[in-house]
Amino acid sequence: MICKVCRDMLGQQKGQVWKGTLSLTFTHHTEGKKLLDSVQQNCGICRALYDGLQDELKRSPIKEAGFMALPGLGSVFVANSSFWVIRYILSLMFFTSLSKIYRAADIRMAITASLSVHKSRQEYLYRLDMTLQHERCGEKIEVQRTFFLENPRPEDPIPRPRKSSTTSSKEVFETAVGWIRKCNCSGKEKRSFYPSRLISLQSLKHLNNKDGDTEPYIKEHPEAGVHLVETLRWGKRGQTPSGLGYDPENPRYVTLSHCWGNKVNEHHRLSLKNYEAFKERIPIRDMPKTFRDAIYFAAKLDKVGYIWIDSLCIIQGNEDDWVHESADMDRVYSETYLNISATASSNSEGGLFRQRNPELLRKEEIVLNIEGIPGADTEQDPPEPALAVKEYMASLLAEEAKAVQTKFLRSCTILDASLWIERVDEAPVNTRGWVLQERLMSPRVLHFCRDQIAWECLGRQCIGFDAIEQQPHGMSKFRLTGRGIVEGTRLKELDVDKMSDAVALSHWAQIVETYSKANLTQDRDKLVALSGMAKMMKDTIDAKYVAGLWEKNLECQLLWRVEPAFDFVSGKFSNPAKPPSDYRAPSFSWASIDVTNHGIVYGDFNYREKLISVEETAVTPKSDKNPYGLIEGGYGKAKITLHGKLRPARLWSTGNGRYAWNMHESDELDLKSEIHNNVYLDCPARDADCIGQRDSKVFVMPAATYSNGSSSDSDYVICLVLKEQPQHGLFSRIGITKLTPYLDRRATETLEGESERRILKKWDNHGSLPHLGYNYEKGEHRIRLI
Repeated sequence: MICKVCRDMLGQQKGQVWKGTLSLTFTHHTEGKKLLDSVQQNCGICRALYDGLQDELKRSPIKEAGFMALPGLGSVFVANSSFWVIRYILSLMFFTSLSKIYRAADIRMAITASLSVHKSRQEYLYRLDMTLQHERCGEKIEVQRTFFLENPRPEDPIPRPRKSSTTSSKEVFETAVGWIRKCNCSGKEKRSFYPSRLISLQSLKHLNNKDGDTEPYIKEHPEAGVHLVETLRWGKRGQTPSGLGYDPENPRYVTLSHCWGNKVNEHHRLSLKNYEAFKERIPIRDMPKTFRDAIYFAAKLDKVGYIWIDSLCIIQGNEDDWVHESADMDRVYSETYLNISATASSNSEGGLFRQRNPELLRKEEIVLNIEGIPGADTEQDPPEPALAVKEYMASLLAEEAKAVQTKFLRSCTILDASLWIERVDEAPVNTRGWVLQERLMSPRVLHFCRDQIAWECLGRQCIGFDAIEQQPHGMSKFRLTGRGIVEGTRLKELDVDKMSDAVALSHWAQIVETYSKANLTQDRDKLVALSGMAKMMKDTIDAKYVAGLWEKNLECQLLWRVEPAFDFVSGKFSNPAKPPSDYRAPSFSWASIDVTNHGIVYGDFNYREKLISVEETAVTPKSDKNPYGLIEGGYGKAKITLHGKLRPARLWSTGNGRYAWNMHESDELDLKSEIHNNVYLDCPARDADCIGQRDSKVFVMPAATYSNGSSSDSDYVICLVLKEQPQHGLFSRIGITKLTPYLDRRATETLEGESERRILKKWDNHGSLPHLGYNYEKGEHRIRLI
């Protein structure tokens, strides 16, 4: 339930403070103890802030007692709330500073205003932004939370309150089954594909109607086991399966997404040594908890006779088997009946099921007073409120503290905009590289989160929906982005069969940006763990695959970048990229480096003008069975031949994690003296030998112009930063640089009587630079990137 402080602030504008601006300013909790009281009352707003603070304190380098250790110290909270409405949109900013009692004299109030514009087809959508700022020992911690305040629609079904205190309950199981029945994305009975091996659940099918946790059953039945089956014995793919190990009554199989961690030992991995024993029996009690829970849950699903778990179905440590099986990952997941995701577990002992407080899953409704909010339509009759809200309105009108006119009151449902992000997108399993394609390729995913289950389905054969127990009838379509509230596209809304190649390339860029942040246990898996998605999108994009990029519009894709990371505590920039231990991909591919938890930014597809052209590409896969996976290493095995204008450069560090360059062999002195600071290096740790060296053999090649306005005179120029290799005409990529008309005026300007920017002018001595061919008329070099 929403606490009285939050309820009165939103419903009565209680605590409003005049600041002489259009914003409405409020005080909130004045003591830390009162915040804790609200948390203990299960106030969804206060708890979201508190949970965020606890997460930040755990990550803090200052290992000091967190806020829970502070009751009685008189910690002080000051709050400021700002409202802005445009077309029924409310932006409510709530800023809270927390300081210990011994720093009470230094309390600073964070005051700001937020202007949000949201052109929604739905009226009466409001936004509540809350920021808690905590300072201790000179360290600043900031927690931000956003809530949508949405008028409930009459057609929305009323969700039943959650009653169970664990996600292993019959109530939760029935919710999952309800979502499965609502979805038709994987409803076919006759299957034409099965993975090479599966774990048979035949001995557990009597559990269909049993509810409860896995552990009591295992204690009662210590002999319970499953076994490995080989589907090759069931006949050729595409034919009706039959034979040893096939169960026609339970023909469906499910898959498991999980984090291995360090809990999957050799007894839980298929090997040549235990292969025959696994075919006879695998004791369930000896398995990691995640495996036990997934097997137990899957066995209760209708007509599900098998489960596929990577470590139990691929021979570990066998290169040939790994290459063979990884080539079929797209079909393993796209043909599954359901993908079970151990979303909240960071290792295989974490399990699926969690204890929880069902009170925290209630759908919260509040009354919002819109009086005095700029742009709010207070004349229009408000929607008919729910009965509970009517009762609260009556209690407001009965109070003597402040008279509230009914026409200003709106009933709203509170939706936590961070709910899906925290429970699903940023949960432990979704930080694992392999899981992204598992999640995207599976027709539907059931997430076991830290306090509830969640659902995603593809939507190819049904309406397609995301759901979570707090919003069991479907998540709000609204998403919070840097551009404000938008009606966002669902992650799994990926119907490649209906996409144009341009849209498919744009989706690929989003997938790579997400994937590049993820962890991989094995360096070599960088391309393999995304090969299923590449294989799935090949026909739509209709182009050659080039080590994580596509030959179509390749000039733009070559301009990916690594944004420097900024540490707010130290005030310094850094580059988080690391090189792999062994060769994995050519330097021009994002797959050549690891940028875990940070990721890369893919090349833009909206450049005004391309200044380079790709002549040909060559990549040799290690296996013909999987041309999207491992590639052959060796000097120049993967390469791109392109045409562009090389410019000799000198590159150096400016300190603070940033870099700069200049054209050190320019014919024009003013160009040579101009320093360019907007540099994005791929991996300085890998390329340290060419930073700060006079004879570093660094070159810049203008690659594209990016529109920054209606006139091309204001365009940015994006350049590749290259390092010459020993073989003449061969280069490796080490980054990109951006030139702007404001900071790099001389290089980007076009002199009177000239037709090109100065950095693009042809100079007489450029024909002597390293190349595989030089076009004297255009001043272009033919080079090869490796």
